[in-house]
Amino acid sequence: MAGLPEAALADPTAPTEDAPLRHGKKGRARRAADAKLDEAYRLRASGDRAGARAAFVEAGHLGADNQRVALELAYIAIDDGQPDEARRLHVTASKGPDAELARRAREQRAAMKPQGAPGSRALDEAYAAKRDGDLVAAAAAFQRARQEGALVQLVELELGYLAAASGDGHAATRHFRAAAKGGDASLAGKARDELKAMHPGKQAAEAP
Repeated sequence: MAGLPEAALADPTAPTEDAPLRHGKKGRARRAADAKLDEAYRLRASGDRAGARAAFVEAGHLGADNQRVALELAYIAIDDGQPDEARRLHVTASKGPDAELARRAREQRAAMKPQGAPGSRALDEAYAAKRDGDLVAAAAAFQRARQEGALVQLVELELGYLAAASGDGHAATRHFRAAAKGGDASLAGKARDELKAMHPGKQAAEAP
Protein backbone atom coordinates (compact mmCIF):
# COMPACT_ATOMS: atom_id res chain seq x y z
CA MET A 1 0.00 0.00 0.00
CA ALA A 2 3.07 2.23 -0.02
CA GLY A 3 2.77 5.34 -2.05
CA LEU A 4 -0.92 6.07 -1.34
CA PRO A 5 -1.73 9.21 0.64
CA GLU A 6 -2.65 8.60 4.29
CA ALA A 7 -6.07 10.15 3.69
CA ALA A 8 -6.81 7.53 1.05
CA LEU A 9 -5.87 4.75 3.48
CA ALA A 10 -8.08 6.18 6.18
CA ASP A 11 -11.02 6.94 3.88
CA PRO A 12 -11.78 4.33 1.18
CA THR A 13 -14.08 6.82 -0.58
CA ALA A 14 -11.29 9.34 -1.09
CA PRO A 15 -10.43 9.95 -4.77
CA THR A 16 -7.37 8.22 -6.10
CA GLU A 17 -4.81 9.76 -8.38
CA ASP A 18 -6.56 8.48 -11.52
CA ALA A 19 -9.96 9.90 -10.52
CA PRO A 20 -9.47 13.10 -12.57
CA LEU A 21 -8.69 10.94 -15.59
CA ARG A 22 -11.93 8.99 -15.21
CA HIS A 23 -13.94 12.17 -14.76
CA GLY A 24 -12.19 13.68 -17.76
CA LYS A 25 -13.14 10.72 -19.93
CA LYS A 26 -16.77 10.95 -18.82
CA GLY A 27 -16.78 14.67 -19.58
CA ARG A 28 -15.38 14.12 -23.07
CA ALA A 29 -17.94 11.38 -23.74
CA ARG A 30 -20.75 13.66 -22.61
CA ARG A 31 -19.54 16.47 -24.87
CA ALA A 32 -19.22 14.06 -27.80
CA ALA A 33 -22.80 12.84 -27.26
CA ASP A 34 -24.13 16.40 -27.03
CA ALA A 35 -22.27 17.39 -30.19
CA LYS A 36 -23.71 14.43 -32.06
CA LEU A 37 -27.23 15.33 -30.84
CA ASP A 38 -26.74 18.88 -32.13
CA GLU A 39 -25.66 17.46 -35.47
CA ALA A 40 -28.73 15.19 -35.58
CA TYR A 41 -31.09 18.11 -34.94
CA ARG A 42 -29.41 20.18 -37.66
CA LEU A 43 -29.68 17.34 -40.16
CA ARG A 44 -33.34 16.79 -39.31
CA ALA A 45 -34.09 20.50 -39.68
CA SER A 46 -32.41 20.48 -43.10
CA GLY A 47 -34.61 17.58 -44.22
CA ASP A 48 -31.86 14.93 -44.16
CA ARG A 49 -33.82 12.30 -42.24
CA ALA A 50 -31.43 9.45 -43.05
CA GLY A 51 -28.48 11.44 -41.79
CA ALA A 52 -30.42 12.58 -38.72
CA ARG A 53 -31.43 9.01 -37.92
CA ALA A 54 -27.83 7.81 -38.10
CA ALA A 55 -26.66 10.73 -35.95
CA PHE A 56 -29.30 10.11 -33.27
CA VAL A 57 -28.37 6.42 -33.14
CA GLU A 58 -24.68 7.30 -32.81
CA ALA A 59 -25.50 9.84 -30.09
CA GLY A 60 -27.21 7.05 -28.17
CA HIS A 61 -24.12 4.89 -28.51
CA LEU A 62 -22.03 7.79 -27.19
CA GLY A 63 -24.17 8.04 -24.07
CA ALA A 64 -26.98 10.46 -24.99
CA ASP A 65 -30.27 9.98 -23.16
CA ASN A 66 -31.90 6.89 -24.68
CA GLN A 67 -35.41 8.14 -23.92
CA ARG A 68 -34.86 11.35 -25.90
CA VAL A 69 -33.15 9.47 -28.72
CA ALA A 70 -36.10 7.05 -28.98
CA LEU A 71 -38.58 9.93 -29.15
CA GLU A 72 -36.62 11.73 -31.87
CA LEU A 73 -36.27 8.53 -33.89
CA ALA A 74 -40.04 8.05 -33.58
CA TYR A 75 -40.61 11.48 -35.15
CA ILE A 76 -38.36 10.52 -38.05
CA ALA A 77 -40.15 7.20 -38.46
CA ILE A 78 -43.46 9.07 -38.73
CA ASP A 79 -42.03 11.37 -41.40
CA ASP A 80 -40.75 8.29 -43.25
CA GLY A 81 -44.20 6.69 -43.23
CA GLN A 82 -43.20 3.89 -40.81
CA PRO A 83 -46.00 3.93 -38.21
CA ASP A 84 -45.20 0.54 -36.68
CA GLU A 85 -41.59 1.55 -36.02
CA ALA A 86 -42.77 4.89 -34.65
CA ARG A 87 -45.18 3.19 -32.23
CA ARG A 88 -42.43 0.83 -31.02
CA LEU A 89 -40.15 3.77 -30.33
CA HIS A 90 -42.97 5.68 -28.63
CA VAL A 91 -43.48 2.75 -26.25
CA THR A 92 -39.75 2.79 -25.44
CA ALA A 93 -39.77 6.55 -24.83
CA SER A 94 -42.94 6.39 -22.74
CA LYS A 95 -41.25 4.02 -20.28
CA GLY A 96 -38.27 6.31 -19.62
CA PRO A 97 -37.66 8.25 -16.40
CA ASP A 98 -38.29 11.75 -17.78
CA ALA A 99 -41.99 12.47 -17.19
CA GLU A 100 -42.25 15.18 -19.86
CA LEU A 101 -40.65 13.05 -22.57
CA ALA A 102 -42.84 10.11 -21.55
CA ARG A 103 -45.96 12.29 -21.81
CA ARG A 104 -44.98 13.53 -25.27
CA ALA A 105 -44.38 9.95 -26.42
CA ARG A 106 -47.81 8.83 -25.19
CA GLU A 107 -49.58 11.80 -26.78
CA GLN A 108 -47.84 11.36 -30.12
CA ARG A 109 -48.64 7.64 -30.16
CA ALA A 110 -52.29 8.36 -29.36
CA ALA A 111 -52.44 10.94 -32.16
CA MET A 112 -51.29 8.49 -34.80
CA LYS A 113 -54.06 7.10 -36.93
CA PRO A 114 -54.46 3.33 -36.79
CA GLN A 115 -54.51 1.42 -40.06
CA GLY A 116 -57.93 1.58 -41.66
CA ALA A 117 -58.74 4.96 -40.13
CA PRO A 118 -60.21 7.71 -42.33
CA GLY A 119 -57.63 9.02 -44.75
CA SER A 120 -55.01 6.43 -43.79
CA ARG A 121 -54.36 5.26 -47.35
CA ALA A 122 -53.96 8.82 -48.61
CA LEU A 123 -51.66 9.57 -45.68
CA ASP A 124 -49.52 6.56 -46.58
CA GLU A 125 -49.30 7.83 -50.17
CA ALA A 126 -48.44 11.32 -48.94
CA TYR A 127 -45.60 10.13 -46.70
CA ALA A 128 -44.27 7.91 -49.48
CA ALA A 129 -44.23 10.85 -51.92
CA LYS A 130 -42.61 13.06 -49.27
CA ARG A 131 -39.95 10.43 -48.65
CA ASP A 132 -39.24 10.31 -52.40
CA GLY A 133 -38.94 14.09 -52.58
CA ASP A 134 -42.08 14.60 -54.70
CA LEU A 135 -43.45 17.56 -52.76
CA VAL A 136 -46.28 18.30 -55.21
CA ALA A 137 -47.63 14.75 -55.07
CA ALA A 138 -47.21 14.71 -51.29
CA ALA A 139 -49.21 17.93 -50.89
CA ALA A 140 -51.98 16.61 -53.12
CA ALA A 141 -52.15 13.37 -51.14
CA PHE A 142 -52.28 15.23 -47.81
CA GLN A 143 -55.12 17.38 -49.13
CA ARG A 144 -56.93 14.23 -50.21
CA ALA A 145 -56.34 12.70 -46.77
CA ARG A 146 -57.98 15.73 -45.19
CA GLN A 147 -61.01 15.32 -47.43
CA GLU A 148 -61.20 11.65 -46.46
CA GLY A 149 -61.27 12.47 -42.75
CA ALA A 150 -57.63 12.46 -41.63
CA LEU A 151 -56.70 14.56 -38.60
CA VAL A 152 -56.77 18.16 -39.87
CA GLN A 153 -54.10 19.31 -37.42
CA LEU A 154 -51.68 16.65 -38.67
CA VAL A 155 -52.40 17.56 -42.30
CA GLU A 156 -51.80 21.27 -41.60
CA LEU A 157 -48.48 20.46 -39.93
CA GLU A 158 -47.35 18.32 -42.86
CA LEU A 159 -48.43 20.92 -45.40
CA GLY A 160 -46.39 23.43 -43.42
CA TYR A 161 -43.32 21.22 -43.71
CA LEU A 162 -43.86 20.86 -47.45
CA ALA A 163 -44.38 24.59 -47.97
CA ALA A 164 -41.22 25.36 -46.00
CA ALA A 165 -39.25 22.83 -48.03
CA SER A 166 -40.60 24.47 -51.22
CA GLY A 167 -39.47 27.90 -50.06
CA ASP A 168 -42.99 29.28 -49.59
CA GLY A 169 -42.63 30.92 -46.19
CA HIS A 170 -46.06 32.57 -46.19
CA ALA A 171 -47.87 29.29 -46.85
CA ALA A 172 -45.71 27.49 -44.31
CA THR A 173 -46.55 30.08 -41.66
CA ARG A 174 -50.25 29.79 -42.45
CA HIS A 175 -50.26 26.01 -42.12
CA PHE A 176 -48.10 25.99 -38.98
CA ARG A 177 -50.34 28.58 -37.33
CA ALA A 178 -53.39 26.40 -38.08
CA ALA A 179 -51.63 23.35 -36.64
CA ALA A 180 -50.54 25.28 -33.55
CA LYS A 181 -54.21 25.95 -32.74
CA GLY A 182 -55.20 22.27 -32.86
CA GLY A 183 -56.15 20.10 -29.92
CA ASP A 184 -53.23 17.69 -29.95
CA ALA A 185 -50.55 19.15 -27.66
CA SER A 186 -47.66 17.32 -29.30
CA LEU A 187 -48.57 18.41 -32.85
CA ALA A 188 -49.26 21.95 -31.66
CA GLY A 189 -45.87 22.06 -29.97
CA LYS A 190 -44.09 20.96 -33.13
CA ALA A 191 -45.93 23.64 -35.12
CA ARG A 192 -44.98 26.32 -32.58
CA ASP A 193 -41.35 25.18 -32.73
CA GLU A 194 -41.38 25.64 -36.50
CA LEU A 195 -42.91 29.10 -36.18
CA LYS A 196 -40.29 30.11 -33.62
CA ALA A 197 -37.54 28.94 -35.93
CA MET A 198 -39.04 30.85 -38.87
CA HIS A 199 -39.86 34.01 -36.90
CA PRO A 200 -37.44 34.36 -33.96
CA GLY A 201 -38.69 36.56 -31.15
CA LYS A 202 -42.35 36.39 -32.17
CA GLN A 203 -45.23 34.45 -30.68
CA ALA A 204 -47.02 31.96 -32.92
CA ALA A 205 -50.05 34.24 -33.21
CA GLU A 206 -47.85 37.20 -34.19
CA ALA A 207 -46.06 35.46 -37.06
CA PRO A 208 -46.91 37.17 -40.38
